[in-house]
Amino acid sequence: MWTGLWDTVEKVTQQKVEFKFIDGKGISAILVDGCKPQVNACGDDLVKRIQDRNGPISEHDPQVVVQYIVRTCLVHLQR
Repeated sequence: MWTGLWDTVEKVTQQKVEFKFIDGKGISAILVDGCKPQVNACGDDLVKRIQDRNGPISEHDPQVVVQYIVRTCLVHLQR
């Protein structure tokens, strides 16, 4: 899901999707509903992007990486 999303955005805009915690600019948060498989998949995709970019983050654990960017929607959190 996440790889398809970011790859499609890059293809349509002709620009690399940037993440603030990796690139120093770009997307600073990804809001999710708290679904564990969704967050896990996001972490897996972000780890691949970190490895491809040789940025300042050297973390390879998807569960740690998502803590830099993923936020749970307040409504879903309260439920």
